[in-house]
Parts: sequence; C-alpha cells; structure tokens
Amino acid sequence: MSSLSMIANLAHWLSPAQLSFKDTPEDPEKIKQHIHDVLKNFMDKCQVSFKAPEYDVELHNACWAEVARRGSLLESDKSKRSLRRFIPMGVIIASASYRHLPHQSTKVFIALYTALLIYVDDIFQYNIEDIKRFNERFVRREPQGDALLDFLAQLFMEFEEHFDPFASKIMLTASMDFMTAQILEYTMEEMQLSNNASQFATYARNLSGVSAFYGLAVFPRELPVQDYIQALPEVIMYCNHVNDIFSFYKEEIAGEQVNHISNMAKLGRIPKTEALQRLAEETSDACLRSWEILDDRPEAYNALKAFNQGYVEFHACCSRYKLDELFDYTVPPITV
Repeated sequence: MSSLSMIANLAHWLSPAQLSFKDTPEDPEKIKQHIHDVLKNFMDKCQVSFKAPEYDVELHNACWAEVARRGSLLESDKSKRSLRRFIPMGVIIASASYRHLPHQSTKVFIALYTALLIYVDDIFQYNIEDIKRFNERFVRREPQGDALLDFLAQLFMEFEEHFDPFASKIMLTASMDFMTAQILEYTMEEMQLSNNASQFATYARNLSGVSAFYGLAVFPRELPVQDYIQALPEVIMYCNHVNDIFSFYKEEIAGEQVNHISNMAKLGRIPKTEALQRLAEETSDACLRSWEILDDRPEAYNALKAFNQGYVEFHACCSRYKLDELFDYTVPPITV
C-alpha cells in the first residue's frame, strides 16, 4: 500500500542534478493511453480482471464490534486523530484481497492492522518520539504513550492466533521493520542519494512496505508453511509493485516526482513510461514464477490466485488511484 511506503519520499533525498532529469515531452493523452495499455497487458499476463466489488458493510461492522469487544480507544490522546478515518481502507484491502480466507476473524485482524499502520504513517511527523521508542517499548512490554499505538502493539502479539507460527515470526519482524522505516524517513530527509546506490530504493521500499506480512497473510493458517514459503520473494514483489504500477497514473497527473517509478527513471536515466513498462514486466514475471513454484500445492496455488485477483480489485475500489479515468467503471462508494 503506497500510503505505507517510505519510498514515496525518496525523491526528497536526490541531489538537484539528479532531479534535473526529465522525460521526453509527450502528448498527455498518449501517456494516458500508454499507462492504460501497460496495466491491461499486465492484467492479461497475470490472468486477472479489472472489477470493483461493493464495500463490505458486514466486515466493516465486524471491525467495529471487535474494537468495542476489546474496549480499545478510537482516538489518540496525543495526535487527536480517530481510528474511524482509517478503518475503511483496512476493510477494503481485507475484503478484496483476502476474501478467500476461511475465518472472518482473520479478515477483521488484517483490516484493523492495516488501519493502524496507516495511522502510524499519518502521524509519525507529529509524534516521532513515540514512534522512535515503539519497538523498544514493545520488546519490554511497556505502554506506548499513545492509545492507538498501544492497540497496534497488542495486535503485534496476536499474529499466531491467525497465521502459521513460523510465518507469524516473519510478520512480526516485517512489522517492526516498518516502524524502524518511519524513523529512517524522518531522520534522513536531507540525505542525498548517491548515483551508485542503485539498490537503496528497493531496500527502503522493502523495509517500509510490510509486504512480508501481506504476502504471508495470503495463506490460511491451516496450510503448512512448507507449502508456500519458497514463493514468498515473488509474492512480496507482487505486493510491492502492483501498488507502484496501479498508483502511477494518479501520481503522474498530479506531477509527483516522489514515487518508486520516478526514482527508477532517475537512477536509470530512462523515461518514466519505460520504467513503468519494465516494472510491470518484472512484476508479471514474478507472478508467473510464483504459480510455477506452487504448481504442485493446489491449496496454496488457489489462495495465491485469489489474492492476485483481489489485490487488483483493492486498487480498483480506491478512488485515490483515479483508475476510473483509465477504465470504464464507477468506484463503489463507502456506504455504512
């Protein structure tokens, strides 16, 4: 999810000379058509269709029932931000991408976990001290100093209730890395990115994307981890870069230079349209490899195929990506 990605701010770290690189000017309608064609070809190769299911009111209500059951506070006493504004995004990703999971409680967990990560991404600039100390306090089982961060810490201790025990350990590591990535972004805003640091953007993307959690969450707890763990690198790549590919249009029309594809273009000295094409091809290749890895594991294979479709649907359901300007459909409203 781009809202969770530190890579979105890496262009702030580029030197003026690096920022001077521009694409060859092209007709905006031609670029729009090119983006449409890249997305369409990507979906065809990955055997997914473009559709947007209605907002899952049942899951939305189940999330609020779980918050009430826990007695969790809905608003941070420090940031004064309410969890209410973040839960719908969590509901959309859980209902679209993980609807194949057999347990409603797991989908509620994914929705609330996502909502709280978006909260962290939203407030870290205003409450960096508590973010800096989150992992330390979590390890020591100390209060976090923020009601919603306490809620998130509680969820960090519950991965094994919903996922394979070994997978849960990777999920916890990825979640703590996400908190560390917030600090990295804050403390290195003035850092200039070296022309030779070709792998740093990908490293920072992986550190902040929590894709190991979202990739492992694809597979039901009852499934042996041996059945799918070898496909995890490809699934992580799919999680990361489908978001980069499907968010590129809204970032491009807004004139943003702070996204993964723009950084690929700058570092590679290629047009952004070519960077988009390359990333789409690399990601679809990773998707096909993941199927080959799981070909003799039908339950894992089917779960991954369902996620591949649902993750595209998640992007279609989010108006922020403006994909209704590329494809003929209406973004479903959030109705509760």
